[in-house]
Parts: sequence; structure tokens; C-alpha cells
Amino acid sequence: MNSTPDSLGLIAGNRSLPLLFARQARSMGVKRLVAVAVHGETDPALAPLVDDIVWVNLGQLSKLIGAFTERGISQCVMAGQIAPKNLFDFRPDLRAMAMLLKLRERNAHTIFAAIADELKKEGVELIDSTPWLKPLMPSHGFHLGPKLSDGQQADVRLGFRVAKEVSRLEIGQTVVVKNGTVLAVEGLEGTDQCLARGGELAGREGRAVAVKVAKENHDTRFDIPCIGAKTLEICAGARLAVLALEAGNTLLLDQEEVKQLAAAKNAAVTTVSSISRVTDYKPTTSLTCSPPTNCSALCLRNWPRRFWSTPINRKRNFTKRPWQPLPRRAESGRFSWNDSHAPSATSPCSPPSPARPWNSPPAACCGAGC
Repeated sequence: MNSTPDSLGLIAGNRSLPLLFARQARSMGVKRLVAVAVHGETDPALAPLVDDIVWVNLGQLSKLIGAFTERGISQCVMAGQIAPKNLFDFRPDLRAMAMLLKLRERNAHTIFAAIADELKKEGVELIDSTPWLKPLMPSHGFHLGPKLSDGQQADVRLGFRVAKEVSRLEIGQTVVVKNGTVLAVEGLEGTDQCLARGGELAGREGRAVAVKVAKENHDTRFDIPCIGAKTLEICAGARLAVLALEAGNTLLLDQEEVKQLAAAKNAAVTTVSSISRVTDYKPTTSLTCSPPTNCSALCLRNWPRRFWSTPINRKRNFTKRPWQPLPRRAESGRFSWNDSHAPSATSPCSPPSPARPWNSPPAACCGAGC
């Protein structure tokens, strides 16, 4: 953020984030705050923290825009959620109705993007709120509570991959996993209900793992994943053992209270990212070795097909071209293989096992010929 605006508008949703944003903005030099609050969603405790507050019903788009234009506000932010079910249970005014009729798809992303366009038409720019909220986003390496077991770490990695794909499809941002099985995927019901449903399906002992991520290339003006003390209480009530957040892209509210709850409920809160999933393995040998010249075709046939780049090796006999390295794709969590990891006749290899995940190079196959 190059400069802090003197006056700023705030479209306030539910829970504690609007209150935290107001305090944070004041501390960072915003002199005048005008808030638009939603009946039945926004906490009335926001009123003393802002200079002016206008209450609207969900769907009153004209009144929302007028609250800013009439007060000379040229920039605004969104903070806080709107209950997903309310997106289909409100009475839009004429302007909101006209906006909705233009949308081919109706989800949170398209609706809020359309609201941003309507604001822009009237000279009000919806801007990113993360410059004020960055201190509330845990980075890589953050951890509270007990250490994760190997099985829980594997579930976190699986949950991260599934949640990223589900969010890409505009379905949800949260999944619940146990012992390699996806128990629940977030839909329109929201994160809290997804966590509760996953806990029910985890059996009597519970101990499932929940993972929450941000959509790839998400619009941070209105799409910032957020959890707080209430989320952790729901996890504890559902007997979930781990709550994993995407590092640097998820807001953690009520951090002191979350820390106390994690200790009291013996629950782990940790961060995960695409980078952390591919840097667990650190090779001790040089990665500039020359390709092996005598790979065992029989040995190579024993490896799962996912080790081989496709479609080349699916259509060829391995004895003709036994080694084709996988491309580097750190963003998807796939390890970048090169010729130094190729098996050789002097270094026998073995298929992956639960103790050694498929996306880490086998120790027996590294360093041959170096």
C-alpha cells in the first residue's frame, strides 16, 4: 500500500473481522471511516469504531452505493462474511435485480464482482483490504498445539490438493479428511457446517483433519478465507484433531483466544502451502549428475505410472526410452525429477511405500553415478 487514504468506506459483514479491520485501519492512519452495515449480519459493536454507519437490508444496492457517494467516499473495502444461504433469500431493489439478471452464474465471486462494478460506475472503487490485514495472516511454519503425526501430515497434504481443486471449481474452500479419505467438502452451507458434517462422519473417535485454502488467483477484494475462535470451537465440538490453513492467504482472527483454545482442547492449528509440500525432501547429493546409461527396464516397470510423464511413456515400451523426467510444477506439489534421480543397475529401486510418499524421490535411487 503506497499511501493510506484519509477517508475509507467499509462494507461490513458478520463476525469480528469488520471490528478488527476498523481498529487496524485507525492504527494505520485512516482518519475517517464510513461503514455500511447489514441488518441481521453486522455486529452493532462496530458503530463506536467508525465515524458514520448506515444500516441496509441485504439487496439494497442503491442505498449501499448512496451511503458512500453522499459522504464523498471514493474508496471502500469489504470485510466480514455474508451467510451463503442469504445470497438466495433476500429482496433485491431494482438496481440489484438488474445486476443479477445480467449474471450467467450466481455465486459469491460473481455477485461481489458485479457489486464492485456497480460501485465503480458511481466513482467508488472497491480496493483490496489485505494491506491492513496482512498481520493477521499466518505465514509458513505457523503452528499451535500438538505436533502432527505422519498420518495427519499426509491427510493435510491430501486435503490441500482436494481443497485447491474444489475451490477452483467455485464449490468451496474447506475439506475434511481422515486416513486418506475425504469425508466432507464445503458447499453453499459454509465452513462451519462442513466441519460439523466431517466430524460426524469421522466415527466415534473423530480425529479427522480439516484444511481451508484460498482459491487460486482469488480476488482479495472480497475473497479472503477467514477463521477465528468460533471456528476452532466448532472443530473441537466435532472432535477434529487438526485445522490447517493456507499460509499467507488465510486470516486468523482472535489469535490469543485461538491459542488458548488450541491448548485447552488439545487441537492443532497449522499452516500448509504448495511450497511446503515439495520441500520436505532435501537431496544430499548433487542434482547435476549425468543420466544413467544402464537403467533396468524391469525395475522401471515396477514403478507406478504416475512417476512417468504422460503421454510419452504411456505409449512407449520402457526399454526404448526408459527415462523421461517429470516437469517442474512446484505450484501443484509435484516434485521436480531430473536424471540424477533415475534408477540404475548399480542402485536398485523399489516402489513407494506409505513411509515414503510417491512425491519424494526414493533414497535408494538417488546419487547413482555421482
